Amino acid sequence: RGEINTHLHKLMSGGRRVLCFAEMRLDGYADDFVFEGSSPEKCNFPMEGFTWVGLIGLEDPPKEGVKDAIAVLDDASCKTVMVTGDHPTTAQA
Repeated sequence: RGEINTHLHKLMSGGRRVLCFAEMRLDGYADDFVFEGSSPEKCNFPMEGFTWVGLIGLEDPPKEGVKDAIAVLDDASCKTVMVTGDHPTTAQA
């Protein structure tokens, strides 16, 4: 787990959005079974016993012109505030 966290932090510190992947074989479910639930407490299938698969880091750089627009706002003494759903480490990068 420590090695995973090291790689996770490295990707986030580089400004990457990170997806973690795990898998679990679900034997005994009918082909037409409907998986439901949006949290471990409310789902109708097991949420323990996953096997770690890996991390993927996605680059999502600021759109063209954003840096120039922020510079114009700074010159006008405006305070720029970033609102994001990213992890703080990713946002700071």
